[in-house]
Amino acid sequence: MGDKEQVIKILERAPKDAQEAYEMILEDHRLSMDPEVVEKAWREGLEEGIEEHTRMAVLNLLRKYPSWSDSEIAELMGTSEEFVRTLREQLAQEADKADDPEKP
Repeated sequence: MGDKEQVIKILERAPKDAQEAYEMILEDHRLSMDPEVVEKAWREGLEEGIEEHTRMAVLNLLRKYPSWSDSEIAELMGTSEEFVRTLREQLAQEADKADDPEKP
């Protein structure tokens, strides 16, 4: 008896929720081996990495050159002014919290 047949026999005796869990694992594995799914996941991971790198670089510029305008930093980093403005506001909120730890 092969591995597949053994698994089927075990699953036949297993509770229904165990069978469903196994089927979900098989589906996840099947999807993880699909070249299109792998490529899409890789692309999404790469995009997230680039976005996080841009975020950290903008934060570093805001800390080092607080007088630079949002548009200057956005142009330099190839991102939007809104993105820079949002990060500037986050830094200001963090500074406020550091100054007043009781502040929510």
